[in-house]
Amino acid sequence: MKQAMLGVFVATFAAAASLPHAFAHQGHHHTEPKKDSASESGHGHGEHTDHDQGQLHIEKEKQAAYARINEMYGAKVKPIFQKKCMDCHGGEPKFPWYHQIPGIKQLLDADVRESKEHIDLTGGFPFKSHATPEEDLDGFREIAEKGTMPPFRYRIIHWDTKLTDDDKKAILEWVTQAQKELKN
Repeated sequence: MKQAMLGVFVATFAAAASLPHAFAHQGHHHTEPKKDSASESGHGHGEHTDHDQGQLHIEKEKQAAYARINEMYGAKVKPIFQKKCMDCHGGEPKFPWYHQIPGIKQLLDADVRESKEHIDLTGGFPFKSHATPEEDLDGFREIAEKGTMPPFRYRIIHWDTKLTDDDKKAILEWVTQAQKELKN
């Protein structure tokens, strides 16, 4: 009986693994790094202008907004992400027993590696990501509205990771507040 269950499990996982890989990340690429606002100013080292001073003030305001957003994140959204997202987008993943099966191990390791390249939720907001914090917030809105995460091939085995209506509501409220913070 146990051997038959393992066979069904492996067949189901193998079928899910054959789904297009971009399904998990909606085709987003990981090769374009975030733009560095300091390198875009066009000024060499040692040159300071009124524009630079204005940019410094804006940067300080943005950092203060990020701190407020991170505080809101920690209070309402981080517990959701810890439960439903961190195995792939966080610290050390807690791999299930089937991680030891050859082939599946390599697939899971590659998925986790790519997930962290896409966005790493470990350090709080703003997250380490290939996108800007503003783009990350837009992505979280899309995820909450469309239910695109966790990816289907993960959810078919980890049923309790699907975002609930309450999870989606909390994420959307946080995103809305965060976007307002960044516009001020």
